[in-house]
Amino acid sequence: MPLFAADLDVDARTALAIAATYVVGFRAAHGLHPLGALDDEAGLDAAADVDLTALASYASTHDDAHLVKYTLACIYAADSDPAWAHTYLTAAQYLADLWRAR
Repeated sequence: MPLFAADLDVDARTALAIAATYVVGFRAAHGLHPLGALDDEAGLDAAADVDLTALASYASTHDDAHLVKYTLACIYAADSDPAWAHTYLTAAQYLADLWRAR
């Protein structure tokens, strides 16, 4: 990743070019296909197939702090971006299900 450049003592212009390349590559890779956006009015109601209370409860009692932070970030993102609420909450549910399966 771009952080390797910090150990190589590269100049600021080169470091910026490396970081910009990663940003462009990331956006290009993730911007090719729609991920199933919902209508703007859908919001958290559209993610009705995700039990938000159960999801938050499971994450908050889990040993891995990353699961807690990821779940909370998905809930905040779903609340602030209603068009993608279903995608965010489904991602959090998927990760919780992976942990349950372990």
